[in-house]
Parts: sequence; C-alpha cells; structure tokens
Amino acid sequence: MDRKEPARLYDPTRYILDGKGKRVRPQLVLSAADLFKGDREVAMQAAVAVEVFHIFTLVHDDIMDNSPTRRGKETVHVRWDEPTAILTGDFLLGRTMELLLGFPDHRLRQALATFTDTVRQLCEGQIRDMSFEERTDVTLAEYLQMIDQKTSALLECSLVLGGLSGTAGDPELETLRDIGHHLGRAFQIQDDRLGLLGQARGRGSDGSQENLVAAARPGIGRWKGPLVVYIPRPTRRCHIRRNTGSAPENGADGRYRIRPLR
Repeated sequence: MDRKEPARLYDPTRYILDGKGKRVRPQLVLSAADLFKGDREVAMQAAVAVEVFHIFTLVHDDIMDNSPTRRGKETVHVRWDEPTAILTGDFLLGRTMELLLGFPDHRLRQALATFTDTVRQLCEGQIRDMSFEERTDVTLAEYLQMIDQKTSALLECSLVLGGLSGTAGDPELETLRDIGHHLGRAFQIQDDRLGLLGQARGRGSDGSQENLVAAARPGIGRWKGPLVVYIPRPTRRCHIRRNTGSAPENGADGRYRIRPLR
C-alpha cells in the first residue's frame, strides 16, 4: 500500500494487515484455483481479498467485544480509538471489493454476488451470536445456523471464488460450498469447545479427566443456554447437543458430532 496520508487511516491499516495469522482463507482460494486450473493472477487477488475482508471483520469484532488485544498486539480501537477503527474496517471492506474486480467479465457478476451474500450471512450470524448472550434457551439448530453464517460462509466463499477463477461449473461450485460448510462447522465447534473447556471442567469419579464436560452455564463462554459439550476419552470426539443433564449416549438424537481438529 503506497498511500501514507491521512496517516490516521493508513497507519492503522498497515498495522492490522501486518499482524500474524494462519491465512487459511487465502489458502482455500488458491487450492480451489489449482484444482480447477484457475488464472493465477485472478486467484491471487481473490485470495488477498478474502483475507482483507476477514481482517475487516476482526477489527469490527474487536470493537463489539471490547477486546484489548488481537494476536498478541493491541487492537486498533485500543491503540488508536473506536472511530478510527471503524473507518479502518470500512476502508478494508472497500479494498476487498476493489480486489474482486479482477475477475473477468464472464465471472465478475457471480463472484460479486457470492461475496455480497457472504457479507449478509456474516452480519446475520454476528447478530444471532450477540443475541445468544442475552438468552437462556438457545437450541442446537440455532447454534448451528449461527456458526454456518458466522464462520462457514466465508470459507464457502473462499473456495467458490477459487473455483470461479478457473473452470468450475455449477456442480463443482456446489461441491466447494459443501466442503466449506462442513469445514466451517468443524472449526467453529472445536473453537467453541476449547473456549468452554478453558472455563469449566468436569472430572470423572476417580478425579481423572476421563470425561470432560463443559456445560454452558451463565457467565461461561458466550452461552447462557442449554448447550453442553461432552468429550469422552480416549476417542476425544466432541458432542454438542441440548443439555439433558447427562452425557449423550450412543445413537442419541439431536447432537452434532465431529472429531476435534488437532
């Protein structure tokens, strides 16, 4: 980024873009592009676009959560102030749209439609997540809908944009969406599981951690509602289901089950 003025906009922009990150979303774009013989320049711009957009969401999330740090650094609204952070995020969103204009004309409309629908889903997911903090009756279906929108949507978008840079047709794009959908669920369930276990742990009758249970009680994690995370060992599978007061049994209905990511 060559521009330096006004410094109050471009300094925090460089600051947040220089932060550490796994760059998972850009990797998904490039992987899908490689799979479908994508144009490398178009795919690279799309990869940068999804990462810039992801960083934009983090800037605004940090404001809403009043987070003091992000990836070991002060958040933008702490280092500068909230209005500057909001404008920095808005600028990053604009840059995302600019980068996506690199798609060729026959793919551009579909690429922009995919991205703008993702923005809608993320906003809906964030609102749902915020509302859950004030409720005690969050259902499993509501939880899954929220993580599908808040997390899976951008992973789906990343894979689809990579496919659009190449030869992927509608059936292949639908498959890419499906992969992103399940990958997002896997990631967010594991992330929430770790967040819950960091604050509540249950031990077996012998005092061991043979069974770890993290119930979503008021004040623990984001959940006040009836979700429970149960991790039986040694399989270390994660079950999330409505809290019945006991661990889920084999074949029990109403649970989402996935092996934790390592």
